[in-house]
Amino acid sequence: MATTQTEFDVLQTELESGGVAAVLGRLIEQLCAKKRFHEMFEALKMQVRLEIGLPVQYDDSGDELDEATRLNLEEGLVNACREVGTLMMKDGAIREAWMYLRPVGDRAAVAAVLAEIESNEENLDEMVEVCLHEGVDPARGFRLVLDHYGTCNAITTFEATLQQRNPQEQQRVAGMLV
Repeated sequence: MATTQTEFDVLQTELESGGVAAVLGRLIEQLCAKKRFHEMFEALKMQVRLEIGLPVQYDDSGDELDEATRLNLEEGLVNACREVGTLMMKDGAIREAWMYLRPVGDRAAVAAVLAEIESNEENLDEMVEVCLHEGVDPARGFRLVLDHYGTCNAITTFEATLQQRNPQEQQRVAGMLV
């Protein structure tokens, strides 16, 4: 009778043969395959810390680090946010994904990922929230409001939400009302 290795056994084997870096790499693969993205983010953070020479359980603010190490830590954490957020968004967890993608600061990249996602009744509120209210793709978010909630709600949304947007965005959205 053949025996199968449990996930823990696989990780134990990786640790013995390749060390902590190998086990973290395999753990990240396992978590990604199971779509356990929050846990994957934690593993990615450990991987970043290990790669720059910090303890994997490092949780200080980073203020005591030299400039180069602090910048490497920040860059690694932003990349982990980008990776997890993008995977989550593609998996349909739009609001949760935005929690990871907001610190990345690349709204155009998020808008590109959202452009690949078709809105439906299940994700409509999250799409409106991230596209319109979070300013990732205001025109698309407003179009969703107009198409799904009607003209009156769209006018109210325009007055309440788009006053803080630049004139070009306001004009583009106002054109949809006309």
